[in-house]
Amino acid sequence: MNFYADALTTFVCGVMFVQLLTNLLFVPRLGHLRQPQTDKQDGCGISVLVPARNEESTIADCIDSILKQNLHQFEILVLDDNSTDQTAAIVSKFTDPRIRLIPGKPLPENWTGKNWSCHQLSQHATYEVFMFVDADTTLQPTAISEMLTVLLTSNAGLVSALPAARYETSSDIALLPIINVGLLALFPIWLMHSRFMAKASVAMGPFLMVTKDAYLATGGHATAPTEVVDDVMLSRRIKSSGYPVRLCNGTDLVSTRWYGTLRGTWHGFTKNAFGALESNALLALVTLLFVIPPLLLPCIRLIWGAWSGDITGLLLLQFALLLGTRVVSAVAGKDPIRAIVVHPFAVIFWGLALFWSAVLTLSHGTVQWRDRDVQLSPQ
Repeated sequence: MNFYADALTTFVCGVMFVQLLTNLLFVPRLGHLRQPQTDKQDGCGISVLVPARNEESTIADCIDSILKQNLHQFEILVLDDNSTDQTAAIVSKFTDPRIRLIPGKPLPENWTGKNWSCHQLSQHATYEVFMFVDADTTLQPTAISEMLTVLLTSNAGLVSALPAARYETSSDIALLPIINVGLLALFPIWLMHSRFMAKASVAMGPFLMVTKDAYLATGGHATAPTEVVDDVMLSRRIKSSGYPVRLCNGTDLVSTRWYGTLRGTWHGFTKNAFGALESNALLALVTLLFVIPPLLLPCIRLIWGAWSGDITGLLLLQFALLLGTRVVSAVAGKDPIRAIVVHPFAVIFWGLALFWSAVLTLSHGTVQWRDRDVQLSPQ
């Protein structure tokens, strides 16, 4: 049994570390692009689309950061998704003519709130490029123009960026860095940037750019109105339609507040985890049985080995690969290094969230999100 556990652990930790390094070679880092701006970019209009529901604490900072963008031609559309706080009133105080506040229509049946908001925004947008920005996201002045550079130079239909997380609580510090570990070390971004395998594609909803042509050609958010992981599925549909897709590292220019509380993190993880695996029960089972344990065993066995005096060279190699993955991921994603100390707890939390997400989805259960009950169901 130890032989098989060692073999699996060494294999998983090794693959993660190598894939992390490979992915970073394929992911352009916003703020460090070598490609110059083009004349085509100067003449390209952008509709910045901001869905907002009860975002009174963040919406002003978001809009302020968008207004500071070094863009030649853009509009800012903010859709108030039936907020019960001061979101609409705060947006109304902005006098810049490029800003339009759109009152959201009531949420119809068989739509999620985010999909419905984004769909309405797309109908009001007037330019040829849509830039979806979450209301709790803030941008440095060159963020959108650099995304546009990537979009145009790669002829992509969709480009999104990994944002830096804003760490506001101890649970944020402990749990959120596992998002970057999963994305950068477990997902083959290098394959996403190829023409093969449409399912090998992800996107980050807080900062997502898509051409109007690609969006309309694939039906946009209206194609799968109940899809919870809307950003990932939009990316996969666009890639399957023949448009290149790209993922950037935006941590130098984009920051977002993911969940804010431990309860919010649990709800966010359980809402998205199983859907990100396309609600594939077999893939979830493989992850729980053959990925989660190798992420835990080196830590557990090293602690036990330090107590019993039984530390092998192979164990040290496994731990070094795992530690290297966490350190490189933290540096690339601008995550706190100290979060590595609680790595086992973050992995257990993520594993439990994936398990519960699968249970809720397969049983058509609900999870509360943005003061609404969101039904989870296999797509």
